[in-house]
Amino acid sequence: VDLDGPAGVSDYMSLKNNYSVCWPSANVMAQTWNTDIARKMGQAFGNEALTEGCTGIYAPACNIHRSPFGGRNGEYYSEDGTLAGKICGAEVRGLRESGIVVWVKHFALNNQETLRTNSNDIVTQRALREIYLKGFEIAVKEADPWTIMSSYNMINGTHANENLHVLRDILRDEWGYKNVVV
Repeated sequence: VDLDGPAGVSDYMSLKNNYSVCWPSANVMAQTWNTDIARKMGQAFGNEALTEGCTGIYAPACNIHRSPFGGRNGEYYSEDGTLAGKICGAEVRGLRESGIVVWVKHFALNNQETLRTNSNDIVTQRALREIYLKGFEIAVKEADPWTIMSSYNMINGTHANENLHVLRDILRDEWGYKNVVV
């Protein structure tokens, strides 16, 4: 059973007890600048998920705050990719220590909710690597998540889930990611 929830197990229809903790949001975790706390929270979050019969969590979300209008900003750590990556990586390590499958999302440049499959994010290679993918790169290299969820938008004219440059050239060939992308 894989459930959604960057700030807690949030699919109440599937839970054994129909309740769960609401963990601090990603942006609150980033404000601590404390990877040890993020890891411990991930561990506790994972342990709770297991007691509810959950084996995987669609979380954490590692995009940056690109725009104040971003529909998922409450799920994202920071406007800084390095800070986002360090805290995300720590939370992923904690979740994995509890035995939970982690789906780091939304890879990459998820900036809106309305008509997001029609969104085409035009970005230079330098900005893509130094700003928008930096958090994911750190999380992948430091925590090796078992799974990554792609985003629904297009990146430079190609949907993220079909973008060979981002998925193969960068994620797999450059970063060495060997696990699953959905």
